[in-house]
Amino acid sequence: MKFGGTSVGEADCIQRVADIIEPHHAAGDEVALVVSACSGVTDQIIAMADEVVKSKKQPPVGTFLQAMRTRHTRLLAEVAPDYVDEVTAVIEDRLGRLQNILAAVYTLKELTPRSRDYIISFGERL
Repeated sequence: MKFGGTSVGEADCIQRVADIIEPHHAAGDEVALVVSACSGVTDQIIAMADEVVKSKKQPPVGTFLQAMRTRHTRLLAEVAPDYVDEVTAVIEDRLGRLQNILAAVYTLKELTPRSRDYIISFGERL
């Protein structure tokens, strides 16, 4: 099953996705699930990567990462409160990796197609 960004952009949407999947899981079916980044996240990541590579002064990466952190941990707390600590650690790890690659892009002033694809993939990874 594949769900796009608007299907996983808010807690109530994520709950609807879970409601669709649950009967299949309960019936013992193997379920393959593919989810997109939350609605708008990919566009925000692309915009930040573009800003980082073009910026002459330090871009607001910290503010951007905090917004990503807040959005994803809020969704997590609403949808899966029992897993907040465990999954927050994963979110922090992924945001740290994203911060490192954005810092490298800023330093090198180079955003190759491969690096861009890698950066964009963080939307789905979060």
